[in-house]
Amino acid sequence: MFTGSGTEADNFALKGVAFANKSKGNHIITSSIEHHAVLESCKFLEKMDFKITYLPVDGNGLLDPQEVKKQLRERPSLFL
Repeated sequence: MFTGSGTEADNFALKGVAFANKSKGNHIITSSIEHHAVLESCKFLEKMDFKITYLPVDGNGLLDPQEVKKQLRERPSLFL
């Protein structure tokens, strides 16, 4: 499949996977500094009853491994 842009591809992929797997769970984990296209898709999915966790990053743009581990214990349906 071809899309008009990377943003369109991000939107299509994220929303498609989220809705296709919603019966397995509705929790999505992403970082707070993810690409704008991903963050906007996540905001849309929140309106569609998905739970989105936005993990903060440190001064070097890195996630805290302990926070990631904690969130993964909650069995997310998608981790970006």
